[in-house]
Amino acid sequence: MLTGEVVKAKFFALSAVLLLTMVLLWIADESASEPTEPQQQQSVLTVSAIKVSPTTIESQVSAFGVAKARWALDVISPVAGKVQSLPVNNEPGTEKDKQDLLVSIADTAYQYELSTAKARVTQAELELARYQHEQYVAKQVNGKMQQSAFGRFEPHIKFAQAELAAAKAQVKFSQQRLDDTRILAPFNAIILEKHITPSQWVNEGDVIFKVASTDYVDISVSMSDTAWQRIGHVDKSTVVKIYSPSGNQWQASLRYAEPSLNTQTRQRGLMLQVANPYSANAPLLPEQQVDVVFTGKAQANVVEAPATVMTPDHKVWSVIDNQLVLESVEIIEELPNAIKFRYINSPEKPRTLVLFPLSTMLEGQRVTTELVEAGDL
Repeated sequence: MLTGEVVKAKFFALSAVLLLTMVLLWIADESASEPTEPQQQQSVLTVSAIKVSPTTIESQVSAFGVAKARWALDVISPVAGKVQSLPVNNEPGTEKDKQDLLVSIADTAYQYELSTAKARVTQAELELARYQHEQYVAKQVNGKMQQSAFGRFEPHIKFAQAELAAAKAQVKFSQQRLDDTRILAPFNAIILEKHITPSQWVNEGDVIFKVASTDYVDISVSMSDTAWQRIGHVDKSTVVKIYSPSGNQWQASLRYAEPSLNTQTRQRGLMLQVANPYSANAPLLPEQQVDVVFTGKAQANVVEAPATVMTPDHKVWSVIDNQLVLESVEIIEELPNAIKFRYINSPEKPRTLVLFPLSTMLEGQRVTTELVEAGDL
């Protein structure tokens, strides 16, 4: 009888344990299945994005330049004397055509030198004629008799010929000295500096004016190798525009490219030229600092987007199938508020681009996008 009660008690205890185990398993299963959907919803990030499509553009590269006077020249007096004629309009800023008079020097002394040289030519011609006549007479008198070179007047004639050549050279020299008393503009020029006054005495070698060409002003530009590659080959057909800080604009062309890199900056040097820089209402003046904009070759598959899309390591986040993808790009041009670039992989495909990337974003992370129109930026 006691044994039956013990068996019955053990049976009820075992049943209770089994029932408790089943209840606990059911509770665990319910608690594991219910929060799954909320957790998935909490892991989805919402990002602002913009749709972009690659296009073909003409790349532009900006650089800094300094205007330089073309053929800046110190006009030096080749003769000495008193200033005889100085046009009243020959002041700094005045433009002069080639061969216009800058200043004339009193030429009396140089007229005398030229006259003396011409008289020497006449004297030398007379001496040569006299020796030639004496040579003729000697031949007639002596006939076929043997004579020395001196008797045939050969050294006399040779000396007279040398004297005549020297006299003619002196005439050319004196004529040049006389011509130099009228100092003319060496080319189409603008007067930069003036160093003489009327009736002033000038010495040979004195600087009287400083002039520069009015046909062109040169623009010296330094460019990095990266910028050079973005432009492509620069030649005389490359479109180049010059902008002053005040907003004035000029068209420029390539004059030449430096054959070597700058020894300090290791940059490429270019010399541009602007035609007729002084003729406009707002002239391009030497030593003026300007901005230079090059329009380079056409670039395919270029995306233009707000500058905020770029990460610190120069990559962008794209959204593909509601997942984040970090992509490498080639930067084409950086603007104040925008950036132009090309995707390294599949550059021809349109993209959905994250506008404001976060440092916590992960590759493959699921996101939802809020598209922003370009006009709303």
